[in-house]
Amino acid sequence: MIRIGLLSPLYVLSISILGTVGLNCSDLARVAPSLIPNASVYAVQDYPANTTFKAAPEFAGIRSVCVLPLRSLLQHLLDFQGSIRGLASSTEWSGRFAMVGNGGDSGGVNFPDMGVPLSKSVYSKRIIKAHYGKQAAHNYWIGCSSGGKQGLKEVQAYPNEFDGVIAGAAAQWWTHLQAASYRQNFLLDSVASPGHLVANDTALIGPGFDYFEYQILNKTTVGTFDGNEMVLEELLKVADATDPGQANAIEGNIQSFLRRYPANLAISDGYRLFPVPGMNHCGGGTSASSFGAASQLPLSDGGLGQSSDFDKDHDMILAMIAWVEEGIAPDVIIGTKYINDTKPAGIEFQRKLCPHPKQGKFIGGDSTSADSFKCL
Repeated sequence: MIRIGLLSPLYVLSISILGTVGLNCSDLARVAPSLIPNASVYAVQDYPANTTFKAAPEFAGIRSVCVLPLRSLLQHLLDFQGSIRGLASSTEWSGRFAMVGNGGDSGGVNFPDMGVPLSKSVYSKRIIKAHYGKQAAHNYWIGCSSGGKQGLKEVQAYPNEFDGVIAGAAAQWWTHLQAASYRQNFLLDSVASPGHLVANDTALIGPGFDYFEYQILNKTTVGTFDGNEMVLEELLKVADATDPGQANAIEGNIQSFLRRYPANLAISDGYRLFPVPGMNHCGGGTSASSFGAASQLPLSDGGLGQSSDFDKDHDMILAMIAWVEEGIAPDVIIGTKYINDTKPAGIEFQRKLCPHPKQGKFIGGDSTSADSFKCL
């Protein structure tokens, strides 16, 4: 039975061509351009098991993988490049496929997120089938911020694409997010004010002014949007009506997705929201925000986001897999706060993250232990 669920602030857990002989890494490089429009492979490398993958940082002791960097110009409009990383050998493949969503305006595959033996790709299921000679048994989406929005969009617009979706801190109301960014940074915190963020801070404030200048007003020359509150409100109406790029993911009716499940399915059987009090955007903050979600840091960078224990009670990805593949819905996720947000430094405290509307209530005992809390 397939499930859908949601883990948040906002975390959403939604569970919702060639022959039968797979291709090796070198052959895959030769065939890939026929599988992805206008793709060109500019390098290919097999890494045997227990060797070190030369990345930044390096990852030692990896499973044997095929690394396939490529570049594609889709319909001569969208230029992207990246690498298919983590294509395990056919004897080691778990049969799972996972896509990792973008955070902000960027994208990529994060190796710590691959702790579960997931074969992750930012590209196509066709590559998976070509490499292994068969389709994945289960398909997952993992993302936070814009990646969380993309996960919700998959459930809403493409309900048959993924069996499980983890959508964290989803920036799903894109039109209003841009209006709020512009309002805060240009109308409330004017250019002359101490709180004003400059262009280099756009990772914090979002595109905002660029969004209205080029996507709503459809300007084709470089300029700077400069509108007052009245202008902003009028343009926001246009943005809501047109939704450029269909970037909003706010359709609450997911019956097309739930139709895959039994007719008597309760919403909590297919979708769960796990608030994380005190967590910053996608992680960090004063909370127990490390629970194996998207955007985990490697241990060399502190390991923030990584679960303390590799099991379904502590790790969100494993919880999703258990829900999808075994029908075991997560009633609690144990989050961890590391000392100085550094996993090797040890655990500062742990908390039970509860599915809404339940809350983790202190029932007595050691306040640093998750066992001292109960979901009520």
